[in-house]
Amino acid sequence: YFEGFAPQTITNNGTLTFSPNAYMEVNNGQGVSLNSPLSIGGTISLSAGLLNTTATNILTIQSGGAASSGDFDSFINGPVIIETNSVSPFTVPVGRTNHHPVTIIPAAATASSYRVEALENTIIDCATSNIEELVSNYYWDISRISGADASIQLNYDAGLTSWTNGIPPDNSKFIFIIH
Repeated sequence: YFEGFAPQTITNNGTLTFSPNAYMEVNNGQGVSLNSPLSIGGTISLSAGLLNTTATNILTIQSGGAASSGDFDSFINGPVIIETNSVSPFTVPVGRTNHHPVTIIPAAATASSYRVEALENTIIDCATSNIEELVSNYYWDISRISGADASIQLNYDAGLTSWTNGIPPDNSKFIFIIH
């Protein structure tokens, strides 16, 4: 249980692993940062504050584990690996400046791993492509590490979205996911 009013860190010599019965809660408005990889088989609850991860000090949620949905003040700020052997949807509470959750829906009940991260800033130059408009302030990096293909559901919040040309799409246009 990480509660307080000052930034906290999790440090271990190697990967810190919690069992399937473990419960971890982040309730600290100043956030908690991983200084070691963390693997949890139980539940991680994000009540208040960010759980800061990096490519080196990454959070892995093991098959059978769960994560709270988080909110605009509470999410995983950095990459996370989701392990599953189910076709059940798994909502990953990721974000950067704001909460931008992703739901992964595996196509088969086989051992699978997915890496998810919410990022910011435009990654495509619309002037040199056939893209008219692009969300310019956030995007997701989602990859299958192993196992089954998956469908994804993204959370689009018009109030948090900046468009490259300043004009959001109207109802007559489609919004496409580009990879």
